[in-house]
Amino acid sequence: MRRTTIVLTALLLFGAATRGQDAMTALADAERAFAQETAKVGIRDGFLAWFAKDSIGFRPTLGNAWQQISSRPKPPNPTAAHLEWEPRTGDVAASGELGWLTGPSTFTAPDGTKYYGNYLSVWKKTPDGWRVHIDVGADAPSPVAFAPGFVRMPARDGRFAAKEASPPSTPAATSVDVSLRALAQADTTANSATGFAAALAVEARYHRPGSLPLVGRAAITAAPEPRLTAATWKALAAEQATSMDLGYTYGRYDARVAAASPAAPGGGYYVRVWRKNAAGNWQIVAHVDQPDGR
Repeated sequence: MRRTTIVLTALLLFGAATRGQDAMTALADAERAFAQETAKVGIRDGFLAWFAKDSIGFRPTLGNAWQQISSRPKPPNPTAAHLEWEPRTGDVAASGELGWLTGPSTFTAPDGTKYYGNYLSVWKKTPDGWRVHIDVGADAPSPVAFAPGFVRMPARDGRFAAKEASPPSTPAATSVDVSLRALAQADTTANSATGFAAALAVEARYHRPGSLPLVGRAAITAAPEPRLTAATWKALAAEQATSMDLGYTYGRYDARVAAASPAAPGGGYYVRVWRKNAAGNWQIVAHVDQPDGR
């Protein structure tokens, strides 16, 4: 009996891992198709084709991203400027309807000048397939290095597996609501230097404007970041997958000029991707600062 239980458990875990990998492959393929179409039709039309109609944007301010892009005039030569990018890592919820991706990006201006960056996109599964829900990027002084190919972001602390509600009379939505409240609270708690460090997953990424990304909790906590100590933070929204294992938050930060600093780092919005570990705790796996006007 014990052996049978072990075998069945192994089969269930293998099936869940396979489904997750299939969804991960489909999401990465959607990102590549998005990049390929954009190369053919131009940035504006490519983004309009792949962004969800209710997507979230932060330029020029918080609002509907699809509408923000649509309001921009169509350039006379849509492909004079090129934007290239490729997914290199990311993750997808066990439920298969929410995921995120990141990788290097290169913008080539009409005069041939190249600008480098590190993009991050949050995707949702819709009746029309995967669509971009949030897209943010951090410019970098040089090409951003990633390992070759694509790999699902590892989870050193394990992955959360939702259990059925108990007792049966408990409404199914209860555990979902509790999880979402915990995510919102975790985001608020992370809006301090100590709270942010404590919330980081071992594999976390921090994308900073004008700098190469910090990869790993050790690298992030070892590099003092002015925005964490010289800014006020305000959490604005949180959303999670129905499987309660993956979610995102975003909010506003407004910098304060330190006495020893001649220039203010400015304000803007932040986006965080969260993953719940095997113990059921929300952890930050990616954080991006999106400064105003950048």
